[in-house]
Amino acid sequence: MLISLWQRLRRAATWRETALPGLLIILLVLLIRWIGLLEIQEWMAFDSLSRRCPPSTTEHPVVLVGINETDLNAVGGFPIPDRTLADLLKILQEFSPAVIGLDVFRDMPVPPGAAELAQLFAQSPSLIGVERALNPEPHLNISPPPALPPMQVGFVDVNIDEDGKLRRMILASPNWQGTSKYSFALQLAQMYLAMQNIPVQPETRVGKPIQLGSVKLNRFRSNSGGYIRANVNSSQSLLNFCANQYLFQTLSLTDVLERNVAQN
Repeated sequence: MLISLWQRLRRAATWRETALPGLLIILLVLLIRWIGLLEIQEWMAFDSLSRRCPPSTTEHPVVLVGINETDLNAVGGFPIPDRTLADLLKILQEFSPAVIGLDVFRDMPVPPGAAELAQLFAQSPSLIGVERALNPEPHLNISPPPALPPMQVGFVDVNIDEDGKLRRMILASPNWQGTSKYSFALQLAQMYLAMQNIPVQPETRVGKPIQLGSVKLNRFRSNSGGYIRANVNSSQSLLNFCANQYLFQTLSLTDVLERNVAQN
């Protein structure tokens, strides 16, 4: 009898000294995370891990044509004239690319060469242009090139986290009039994959992931990763910011205009 009572007292003491404090700590951590006090710290941990990705040697069939200060000085400053953009696109089309993405706003003409560029837009079915379309204030949005049909336009709106960093990309979203819009990146991928006979199934209803062939993109949720009650009124995905992965070849605007480009 006394031995049994002693064993019960020892178990109770063990519970109070080990299990109960451990349970309280777990509940405290869950409460702190639910409130969101650790959200920025978890973002920082995500950033740190992104810098530690192993380098990639995989070649990708993507070439970026960047525009730097030297290029701007060569063409006479910013904005770049329509004729310069037309010359750039004509040279790129000589290489028969599957798709060309022009990440330059051109909702209004920038002479000289406005008519030439508009004609090129109208006659280039493999060209994707850009717009800003998701801002609730209409005057803050930027229209696409007028000569491009809607299926050849993608938005470049971004979703910045509270600490001023970009970790997510918006793939598809309704605008403030309820019209479905697709991102510049998704439009480029969709046209390129169509050339490979890989179908793309964009989001058809809320919650259904975008599918590229047999691959379903992981849809960002309000509590994904280190996020707490994030805004998910659009189809989003976490960006892959692996600092050691140089996936794309890069040329300058001057390189292309002067044809300092290898055929391959």
